[in-house]
Amino acid sequence: MNSAKISDNTKNIVYSETGLPSGLYPLITGYDNLPVNNIDFIEFPEGFIRFYKNIERVDINYVDNIKKNLKEDFESGLNKTIKNVSYGINNTEISEETTESYIPAETYIEELSTKYKVHPVSIFWLIEEGISKDGWSYFNEIDKPLKDKISITILNLFGHRWPKQVESGDNSPEATNNDGIIPIISTGGSKAIIDYIDEQIKRFGSEDIELIKKMFIETTNINFEKWLIETFFEYHTTQFKNRPIIWQLESTPVSQSNRRYGTPAFSCLIYYHRLNADSLPKIRSQYVEPLINRYETELRTIEASSLTGDQNARKLQLENWINELKEFDIKLGLVLAYGFSQLPFSEWGKEGVTDVDPLKQRLSKETIDRWTSLDVHVTKPSNLEEFYSQESRYDPNINDGVRVNIAPLQKAGLLAVDVLAKKDVDKAIADRAEWRADERRWCREGKLSRPGWWKEETKQ
Repeated sequence: MNSAKISDNTKNIVYSETGLPSGLYPLITGYDNLPVNNIDFIEFPEGFIRFYKNIERVDINYVDNIKKNLKEDFESGLNKTIKNVSYGINNTEISEETTESYIPAETYIEELSTKYKVHPVSIFWLIEEGISKDGWSYFNEIDKPLKDKISITILNLFGHRWPKQVESGDNSPEATNNDGIIPIISTGGSKAIIDYIDEQIKRFGSEDIELIKKMFIETTNINFEKWLIETFFEYHTTQFKNRPIIWQLESTPVSQSNRRYGTPAFSCLIYYHRLNADSLPKIRSQYVEPLINRYETELRTIEASSLTGDQNARKLQLENWINELKEFDIKLGLVLAYGFSQLPFSEWGKEGVTDVDPLKQRLSKETIDRWTSLDVHVTKPSNLEEFYSQESRYDPNINDGVRVNIAPLQKAGLLAVDVLAKKDVDKAIADRAEWRADERRWCREGKLSRPGWWKEETKQ
């Protein structure tokens, strides 16, 4: 940025949007040598050497405090940051909120550097010293290969193709579900993910699936099915640097104290590359609603007879599941109608609040013309209310990226694990509105032939 003569004010604006690059954090004296034997034998660019020598060095007397927390982070693995206090370069407490950044880290070292606000080179030497002198263990060194095997199997179930497969024109593997939706928990009327995994492993390998499950428990200390429900999505999100291509949506089980507990009544995986405007309606009509009807039928049958102790317990369980599923269904409906509005989630669906929505205020400044339609073959909105309804409903476009399309689901509390920094959820939604307004304006100015969300075959 200095070579481009960018002002400090502009830099600060950029950093407020993207987070400070880890290479700009200070080095710790004594942990600041480049990790090579002798830099004289490495042909580093002169500009880099000059830049590196000028990076701020700081003396830290509380390295042991950093190392203590760094050890826990390192040994627990990527995205498994500890919950207690860790210390940054100024010995300040770091909360999870303050360590989140808009752009996900490319490497594990960078992730730790961002958390501790210490240059990656110093993080490298602190870890190296911890391993060589203090006996730190590598994170996930035992169970990672097994978890990766299961993760790849799940991706194969959705027909995911890796870049080399795309380049070579290889269309395998074939998806088991063309909708890109697979329940994690059996709904009684369709296969669950565990059933597909069993079939996939048996089909493409000679391994005994029960032996694999046993090994999984031995290496991870967690039941295989429990890991799929509670941990897989978080693990996958880590693998894909907070831009997961498989999303886990689930209902939220609550107790009388309104605290989350137990296994959700419904949970499913969605494949991002098949995400479209019909995905959430399909979850409602093909999975959630039939499951509610099934439980309500069973509940009526139980209530029609004299109840035993076991039947009373089952009755209570069914009532809880039904309420949980109905709440989940309501949230899905709200996302469908208001997912890309810029109102707080608590205001979605309320009367008389849309006029204060920044999205509606932005749209009111636009001329309603052919470019405001969803597609060339779709009639344009007739007024501002229709325009607002069109732009606020959840109509995902994968070209907008994971960040934008997952934000409404996280905002509504539908994800099993949050993916975005809390402060980035609303910003991602606002960015979409700005991008779409810009594209419509560029079309009016003749700079674009069509908005990017119009279907390719309708290009004029």
